[in-house]
Amino acid sequence: MDALRAWADAVLTGAGTLRSDNPRLRVRSIRRRAERRSRGRSASPARVVLTASGDIDPHAAFFAEDGTDRLWPPATSSASTSATVPPPRR
Repeated sequence: MDALRAWADAVLTGAGTLRSDNPRLRVRSIRRRAERRSRGRSASPARVVLTASGDIDPHAAFFAEDGTDRLWPPATSSASTSATVPPPRR
């Protein structure tokens, strides 16, 4: 799984998985993170969550402040509305 994350531009998950598993969705291998950075990419791919309700714990690992983009479409949006970025996790 870590090799797939290192290859990807983004990791997509559903809100149910985010709530039940609290995944980090980051590249764990130091070598793979360094390889991504050497190619001008962030250490881990962007993290994206799909949610109908917008009910996501602001303290979830998904929001960890690590320089990786985090995106999710607003609960009231249509498919054509752009995603938003949450405030940094504290």
